[in-house]
Amino acid sequence: MQKHHFTLIEILIVLVVVGLVLAVTTPRLLKASDRMTVEGSLTAIRAAVNETAMRARCTARTLTLTLDIEEHRFSVALGGESLEHRWTPPSSESEDAGEAKAAIIQAKEFYKFPDAIEWAPSNDALDDDGNVVFTFFPDGQAAAREIPFSVCGRNFMLQIDRITANPVILEILD
Repeated sequence: MQKHHFTLIEILIVLVVVGLVLAVTTPRLLKASDRMTVEGSLTAIRAAVNETAMRARCTARTLTLTLDIEEHRFSVALGGESLEHRWTPPSSESEDAGEAKAAIIQAKEFYKFPDAIEWAPSNDALDDDGNVVFTFFPDGQAAAREIPFSVCGRNFMLQIDRITANPVILEILD
């Protein structure tokens, strides 16, 4: 019975091929990872803005979304103004317990955003506590300033449309 051994040249050829495959695929994998981080971060921002705007419209109350840079989160609070006749979500009576169950929109107090986001608001966008406040009104409008930020070395600008309260995120190309 004869055993087959690999020669040094065969081993070197295999190592060179594996090295070339790694050299080609590794940068692509790293870019894909950065791309996923950026997309996840932008999605988190859009979700916080959209859900707060929708809650303001559905509950007929003014809500504020405060960007707390140090805590890496948005916090939602009730604003000062509300409509005289407030709409409330319908509730259904539970036959077993006789309790009213509400609910169309889950009320979140906080939205965490990824640590990869680096906010760079201008001084005129900050309130007295060093936070940025976005205000959403029951009629669907919003009051907010533009806020620059970066994720994975890419620069963006967050704008909130004043009429529709939709978040607009623009990439700033150097």
